[in-house]
Amino acid sequence: MDDARLFRRSELEDTLAALVRCHHPLSEVVAAVLAQRPVAKAPQYRGDSSTDRFNVNVGAGDAEAIVDALFDLEAASLPPTGETNAVAIRYAQLVDLWNDYLAIADTSH
Repeated sequence: MDDARLFRRSELEDTLAALVRCHHPLSEVVAAVLAQRPVAKAPQYRGDSSTDRFNVNVGAGDAEAIVDALFDLEAASLPPTGETNAVAIRYAQLVDLWNDYLAIADTSH
């Protein structure tokens, strides 16, 4: 099982874009994570930067605020019929990802 503290570049970029979209101040926290050096890849692995992973270390309160913002965006992206769409699905994936992180953050901070 992957460590919930490790996020793919695309997951952080999508989180950052979502937080910027709703003018959330924690976008700066996510941007700072992306500005860090990614976790080292195994020597035999030759993936480009799109395969980078980053170690996330934010407090439980910040992680919870990120979850709340993403959940609100997920709900807002649904049409009045309530039928899901690709945007809502991606927000739901990010909510799940950050909730997994939050479970660890609650026990380690």
